[in-house]
Amino acid sequence: MRVFDRISLSLEFVIRECTEHDLPQLEWLGSLSSHRAFMRRQFTRHLRGVNVMLVADLAGYPVGQVWVDLEQWADSGGALIWALRVIDPLRNFGLGTKLLAAAEGVAEDAGRLFVELGVEKANERGRALYERLGYVAVGEELCEEDYVAPDGRIVRQVFDQAVLRKSLGGEIPTRA
Repeated sequence: MRVFDRISLSLEFVIRECTEHDLPQLEWLGSLSSHRAFMRRQFTRHLRGVNVMLVADLAGYPVGQVWVDLEQWADSGGALIWALRVIDPLRNFGLGTKLLAAAEGVAEDAGRLFVELGVEKANERGRALYERLGYVAVGEELCEEDYVAPDGRIVRQVFDQAVLRKSLGGEIPTRA
């Protein structure tokens, strides 16, 4: 392959709360369009303050996201971190780590004592990242999600996950 030039760029990302304007862009050029209705439902929860949606914004385009469910584990003092994604070309530059730290901050600001997340068992790199950042395994979980595909079919997606927790100060509670 012939190389014509090299360019080095310095990019600034802003991690902020998701807005309604972001929702179509979070479909990432159609790769997540089948999740449109699901994302809309989660955005409604975001507006109620029970599922905080954060995005990593690059020049007005959300290139990463993470969601913090403050409702699911509220009775035990925790928060669930989920939907952590970074658009493919920008992976492995630390953006996911920054999004995760921001999500932990949201949980801490909400008075949570710990955060929990699931990582697919086959995702060894993801699990290694989480463990490096202080998460410890507390269980396993088989999750099923249904969504409506663009052609109208209902599709069930199954996730075989390891469940990891991180303390936000104090001991990590056992999983009930």
